[in-house]
Amino acid sequence: ILKSTDLYVSYKGKTAELLNARRNILDALESRNLLAPICPSLRETIIADPGGDALDAVIAAVGVGRSIQHPQFPRIDWHGDYRHEAMVYL
Repeated sequence: ILKSTDLYVSYKGKTAELLNARRNILDALESRNLLAPICPSLRETIIADPGGDALDAVIAAVGVGRSIQHPQFPRIDWHGDYRHEAMVYL
């Protein structure tokens, strides 16, 4: 998601620069309508997480949202096997 939206920067770590990177990524995802506005307390939790796990989860959710909106996204009912097995896109 970050590379395809030109938002790919380092954001994991404790420095003010990396905290600002996390903030900028969230701002950009919201301003591009890829992410619904989030409440201030959750926003600060995501930004304050130096390991980036919280932002990783947000980015993954955005990726899923974009995937299922794509017209070529396979639906489970298209193929019986996918009721029990998953598909992985690389």
